[in-house]
Amino acid sequence: MVTRNHNQQGVALLVVLIMLIVVGLAAVTGAKDSQLQTKMSINSRAYEQAYYHAETSLAHAENKLQTETWLISDFDNSNGLFIADKGKAVLPRINASSSTIDIHAVLKEKGRIAKGIDNNIIGFYLVEYLGRVGRAPLNPTNEKNAGDLRLNAFRITALGQAGLGNKAWAVIQSELRLKPF
Repeated sequence: MVTRNHNQQGVALLVVLIMLIVVGLAAVTGAKDSQLQTKMSINSRAYEQAYYHAETSLAHAENKLQTETWLISDFDNSNGLFIADKGKAVLPRINASSSTIDIHAVLKEKGRIAKGIDNNIIGFYLVEYLGRVGRAPLNPTNEKNAGDLRLNAFRITALGQAGLGNKAWAVIQSELRLKPF
C-alpha cells in the first residue's frame, strides 16, 4: 500500500511554473539579442558598402585627373573643382554664417557625382587644387631651359553612401601629385 504525504500539495506544479518562467525569460532575452545582432550586422554591412563606394568615387576622381586635360582655370570653385586657400577654410560652407562645415552636405551639394556600374549614384567627390610642390627653378634661365618641373598637388575628398535611404556614409581623402598641365 502506498501512503501519501498530504503536506506536499501542489509543490510540483509550483516548481514546473517557475521553470517555465525561467525558460520563457531566457527565450525572450535570446530573441532580443538576436534582433540586436541583426541590426548591428545590417549597419556594419551598410557602412562597409558606403566605404567601398567612397573608395570607388575617389578612384573615379583620380582617374579623371590623370587621364583628362585640365586647366588651372577649370578650378573655379564650382562643379566640384576648388582652389585651396591657405588663409581660409578649404571646403566651402553651405551656410556662410555657420562656423562649422557639414562635409556630407557640402559634398552632396557642391561635389561631382560618381556613378556605379548600374548607373546609380554611389557618391560624390570634390577636387581641390593645392598648388605647385617641389623645388622651384633656381633662376629664370633654369626655368627657361629646363622648364618648371614642380608638380601640381590635389586633394580629393570623396563621399560614399549606402544603406536604407543612404543613411550610412563614409568620407575619405587622398592627395595626388601630377605633372604640370
